[in-house]
Amino acid sequence: MPTAASSSRKPISSSPPSSLFTRWLHEHKTWWDKGSKNLPQQVDAALKFEGLYTQAISTDAAVVNFDDLPIAKPASATLAYGFLAGRTQDSFPDRADEVFVSALAGGKMYVAYAEIEPAVQVPACTAIRTDYNKKADAAAEKLERKQISRQAYDKLGDLHQQGEDAFKRCFTERAPQQPAFAAATRQAQALLEAAIGK
Repeated sequence: MPTAASSSRKPISSSPPSSLFTRWLHEHKTWWDKGSKNLPQQVDAALKFEGLYTQAISTDAAVVNFDDLPIAKPASATLAYGFLAGRTQDSFPDRADEVFVSALAGGKMYVAYAEIEPAVQVPACTAIRTDYNKKADAAAEKLERKQISRQAYDKLGDLHQQGEDAFKRCFTERAPQQPAFAAATRQAQALLEAAIGK
């Protein structure tokens, strides 16, 4: 896995993005199973879609977008995007320990990523999700012991998902105030400039 010192630089296209990259998007537009959100076919929307990065780097884990990073678009780029990330095979991670950047520059599409130090985490947000998970486990136990009916259990909804959603909202709101967020932004900016050669 790449580190901040040895990042991954991966141009997806070597011809104008209006041709090769848009063809790549088209070929991947139904990559996920039916019912899952697939790649947008517009280039700028695709750059902000976390599924693009899962497909482009081909690892065993999904890339999770925690929050956008306020990176500056290099002069040589027509589009640029950066975000805090983590990877998962099941539940949403508790912290963002990578940055991903992408850009259209010089007729090429670049995707680069690197581990960051320190990771960005917000303990208060993790506590919110933990509380939801405890409620979900308690409700499941009550259902199993027949202390509540299936109808009452179903009315609670998916507490695990509610906790994940609450964690994401909390993280997006609070992460930019963390000192590690500013450090991650600087690392992402440097990674982007190195990837496209400024």
